[in-house]
Amino acid sequence: MEPLGFEVFTTDLFDTDTLGMFSHEVQRHCSANTAALTKAQRACELKGEQFGLGSEGSFGGGAVSGFNELGRRSYLFL
Repeated sequence: MEPLGFEVFTTDLFDTDTLGMFSHEVQRHCSANTAALTKAQRACELKGEQFGLGSEGSFGGGAVSGFNELGRRSYLFL
C-alpha cells in the first residue's frame, strides 16, 4: 500500500475474535467479506482514520472433508 501513499498499521483496540474464530469457539455469523468490512470499519472508527483495511479467512469446500480443504482470504479496503 506504501507505493499508493498509504501507511498500514495494526490496532489492538478491539478483539476481532468476537467476529468468529477458526477453532469455532466463537461462531462467525456473517460472510468472510462482511467480517473483513466490519474489521476495516471498526479500525477506522477507533483510530479516527478515513481509510481502513480488513481481512478474513475461511476454509472448507474440499472434495473430502478434512482433506484438500480450500482456503480463501478476503481483503477489503475502504
